[in-house]
Amino acid sequence: MLIDRANPELNASRPNFATRASFRVDSAPMRREDAAAPAVPSLQFFLAAISNPNTRLAYKRDASRFLNWCVATGRDPMRVAPNDITAYREELRAAVSPGTVDRHFAALRALYCYWVEMDCLVSNPVRNIRMDKLCLAKLNLPALNPGDVGAFFDSFKVESVVGLRDRALVGVLARDFVRGTTVVKLKVGDYEPRDDGPILRLEERAGKPPELPVPPKLAQYLDTYLTTAGIAAEKDTPLFRSAVSHNGQFVLTDRPLRRADAYEIVRRRAKNANIRGIHSYHSLRLTSVAAFLEE
Repeated sequence: MLIDRANPELNASRPNFATRASFRVDSAPMRREDAAAPAVPSLQFFLAAISNPNTRLAYKRDASRFLNWCVATGRDPMRVAPNDITAYREELRAAVSPGTVDRHFAALRALYCYWVEMDCLVSNPVRNIRMDKLCLAKLNLPALNPGDVGAFFDSFKVESVVGLRDRALVGVLARDFVRGTTVVKLKVGDYEPRDDGPILRLEERAGKPPELPVPPKLAQYLDTYLTTAGIAAEKDTPLFRSAVSHNGQFVLTDRPLRRADAYEIVRRRAKNANIRGIHSYHSLRLTSVAAFLEE
């Protein structure tokens, strides 16, 4: 539920946040409205300034969750004090992982900074909220031994083109510098065998390598998948395609997988193989999967 102060009719059924009884002069940020300031800009204008689509989607979810929390607890988002933000932080800590809490507060800091810049607030109530420092080495993600990793890849049914696709997909997602959004956008022509070793041509963020060397086992997985699927010559088509059921078996379409599909494939395959420690394609990079592919 978003709060649009420029549309009173839309907010008619929502709590009245403008009551002076809820305003705490000693702790809440001063509001420009007290000096006849313009209406608060819509959340959409804040999101439009974020260029990365993944960040934009995540910040939209995080900001919406916070605004819904304000509505549920009777708080005005434009009058919250640091102790209100701290209470929200503690509720988040009890519900989500530390990394998700950190991202939520990155979104809130950016949102309130935007409102300050737009002259809607004088100060940012989130700016000085202390957050825990994250250390990947301390996360409870058990490393897989080589036997578990081998069993994971052996669990893919290579008699099926979908199994071959999933095995190659998981192998690519386990590589460093690769995001799920980038993988599902790959074309067949982005995988290029060379005399000095095959490469994957990526479209990544600044600072990431545009071409990624492909280790021997992953090259084998990709070659087998492309040959069996019969798409090796279709250079401008999606590398990892969705599948539909046809006459009792799955066949590939000409449409690419979505990022959510890739996430679900990794989660489902790890669960089916009874492999603990792999919960998403992010956790693949924190295990020994990448080392296994280098062998």
